[in-house]
Amino acid sequence: MKRLGICITLLVITVCISAGSLWVLKRSNERLYELAGEVRTAYENGGDAKPALNELTEYWQSYYVRISYVANSDYLNSVSAGVFRLEFLLENDSDEFISELESFCGQTELMYQCQFPHLYSVL
Repeated sequence: MKRLGICITLLVITVCISAGSLWVLKRSNERLYELAGEVRTAYENGGDAKPALNELTEYWQSYYVRISYVANSDYLNSVSAGVFRLEFLLENDSDEFISELESFCGQTELMYQCQFPHLYSVL
């Protein structure tokens, strides 16, 4: 009977930790999308998007540390390359800036979807 109690306790702890990590990832992504929207708005309005991009880059650095406990670091590294590519594209006034920004947001959304538990991934 003690084994059953220990197993149930471990299962509950695992579910709580998983739900907590998904909650942190979702809230972090919401802030990331908000900052990306500010960058896009500033860029499309012809204003100086550099301060907004710097804020996004700084947030990404803290995001990376927080989320590296949850997500695969190889995947985070590939997304990081996109973030730092944005700065280069903005400085060179490239037409690919908006598409790279959308790609970055799409990759972070995909990362959230990959972390979300599905019944077929458990079985």
